[in-house]
Amino acid sequence: MAIDLGTLQTKNNGKFVVDLEKGFKVDLEKDGKSLKHLTFAAGWDKATVLPDVDIDIQAIIYVDDVLKNMVYYKNRTGVEGIELGKDNRDGSGEGEDEKMKISLDKISSSINRIRLMVSIFKAQERNQNFGIAKNAFISLHNDDEGGKEEARFNLTSDYSMFTGITIGDLVKNGDTWTFVVIGNGHAGNLQNMVDENESVK
Repeated sequence: MAIDLGTLQTKNNGKFVVDLEKGFKVDLEKDGKSLKHLTFAAGWDKATVLPDVDIDIQAIIYVDDVLKNMVYYKNRTGVEGIELGKDNRDGSGEGEDEKMKISLDKISSSINRIRLMVSIFKAQERNQNFGIAKNAFISLHNDDEGGKEEARFNLTSDYSMFTGITIGDLVKNGDTWTFVVIGNGHAGNLQNMVDENESVK
């Protein structure tokens, strides 16, 4: 991946990763070869008081920048090339708790944009936001290099007042893809987020 780390490097568990900022673009190409396999993941720690925080990840699918589909907990494998793994409802376990595998080489040629999002399930009903989600984060991994973590968002500190976040877009340009950071916070439920992202603007 052609990433100019510059001052965006931060150290996580002894490794340097890119702490992404709004508008930052990551060219998914390395040594003239396009990266083909990614993992979009979320992690958080189990709450010490009830109710548990249930964080979910989603991918909105666009054809010619028109919203056509979405991969989420009720549609895990409905788009070829994208597969959402198990639903962790409380953050129990080590490391990342939810994972979405994205195979860019298997994505339909008609799809030009994949928008990655994260939200808290029933956040309004439970009066929750990312500020009470313990050590919550989003990460993007390069599976062509053994799952190397390339980028990360800290949700608990950077988006504490929100219940959902539009992370960024995987945008197709010819035969290559670019990841463009959006980083917009949302205060509503998942349906509100989808409505707000109906347009790519």
